[in-house]
Amino acid sequence: MADVDNIDTDLTARFGLAVKDARERAGLTQQQLAQKTGASLNHIGKIERGKYLPGLSVAAQILVVLGIDANKLFGTKVKSRKASPRRLTDEAELIRVIEGLDDKSLATAAELVAVLSKRGR
Repeated sequence: MADVDNIDTDLTARFGLAVKDARERAGLTQQQLAQKTGASLNHIGKIERGKYLPGLSVAAQILVVLGIDANKLFGTKVKSRKASPRRLTDEAELIRVIEGLDDKSLATAAELVAVLSKRGR
């Protein structure tokens, strides 16, 4: 059986290094990344130092804002797609918006997105 503590430590460190590298390549400060993702400056610093692994929602926003490919980060292989900076921004905004929805509104939004995705095929 795998040592869960080592997996958590490795994931936290890899995520932190990926965030720092991508943020610096994007020319963003930690403060700017915090503002774009809704995370605190303190959390961004801890994430980059490998001391803190954010929740799924914040992690997803960081990945989208910085254009980090989660599949590469986690070592998985899937068919890749290119995403424009506009698409990445729009995806991050959608994540931000749906986080504030109650369960009923979220279900309605999911139905709407499903209808829109069928029209776009």
